[in-house]
Amino acid sequence: MNMPSAAEEIAKPDVSAVTMNMSPNQCVAMTEGQTCYVDVEFSWQSSTVLDVCLFHSSQKTPLKCWNQATKGEYEYDFASNKNVTFTLRRIDDLSILGQQELEMAWVHKKRGKPTNWWRIF
Repeated sequence: MNMPSAAEEIAKPDVSAVTMNMSPNQCVAMTEGQTCYVDVEFSWQSSTVLDVCLFHSSQKTPLKCWNQATKGEYEYDFASNKNVTFTLRRIDDLSILGQQELEMAWVHKKRGKPTNWWRIF
């Protein structure tokens, strides 16, 4: 069994020392299935210096990256009709340091066809 060296243990930051916040955490549209628009603000901070990127669950490229930072902020113009997960990942191995989900909510449920159709003839 390979034991990590002391240098390897020092190089990897304690994941529990990273905090990630997102506001708001819910997007409200008028009708179910309708696209929801909101400005989302992200912030994160760590007790150690990190190289990290913020990712959107439906995109492979990062929204924003920070190098040699202990904190960061980002504002994102969001538009979707599905729940989306945002993750803060280390640049070197893409391990997840923080995660937040933006949930969709609707004022009115989407209606199907009416059950009673009126006929004139």
